[in-house]
Amino acid sequence: MMILILFILCIIGLTTIKQWKKYQSKLIYWERINELEEQRKNQILRRALINQQLK
Repeated sequence: MMILILFILCIIGLTTIKQWKKYQSKLIYWERINELEEQRKNQILRRALINQQLK
């Protein structure tokens, strides 16, 4: 009986860890997407400023 309880607890623990890693990977993904979007916006602004100065 004790082994069954330990087995169930291990399964719950592993499932929780898997869900946490999945959550973390999604969080890292969206942080990276936001960072790339910010870089792209800054690049567009720099180009606009350069083009404005050249006119």
